[in-house]
Amino acid sequence: MAREVGIIFCGDMVRAIRGGRKTQTRRLIIPQPLGNPSGVQLSFDGFWHFIYSGQVASGPSYQIKPRYHVGDLLFIKEVWAADKQYDSLPPRAIPKNSNIWFPDELGWKRDKHMGKVRSPLFLMKHFAHPWLCVTAVKDPQRIQGISDEDIHAEGVGQDTTKGLARSDFWRLWDSLHKKLGERWEDNAWVFPYVFEKIEDQLNKGGKPK
Repeated sequence: MAREVGIIFCGDMVRAIRGGRKTQTRRLIIPQPLGNPSGVQLSFDGFWHFIYSGQVASGPSYQIKPRYHVGDLLFIKEVWAADKQYDSLPPRAIPKNSNIWFPDELGWKRDKHMGKVRSPLFLMKHFAHPWLCVTAVKDPQRIQGISDEDIHAEGVGQDTTKGLARSDFWRLWDSLHKKLGERWEDNAWVFPYVFEKIEDQLNKGGKPK
């Protein structure tokens, strides 16, 4: 049975996914590897091992596995709101037939029935849409190693020149990763994930198609 896992995206990226412009995402490897490895190698044990001075390192401090796996079903977590009448309820207690509002949908912050804006951390999966299916996990890489093609697959700069697209992705990355060691200039290690959008849920509380 496929795993169902939540994944947080910012508003611009959710719109890119819904519009069919985004088919990849890069996620930080946490914790970052020790020292300054020159690369990685996939081992028979299913772990990627970091390479130092031409040697494959061993031990738990030098091996990683991806957070998501091929076949995983990911439900998008973003800021949201339910009916105002449920503002006093925790997310798990909101009826599954409640109306749900998302930032890019008609009526956001205008509908009189819309309740308080809630954190993406607490979006229940039966309210999420669309869902994604992981189709590939690429080798770990440093964030600055992203290609122009993959920048476009990230939903960034598809209508601009290559140099500007890279700058746009750089700015987007730094807007989401502000800690030392995670920024673009730190050239952090990431796992690239490829996904496809699958149909929205058949109904609230049901399974994705």
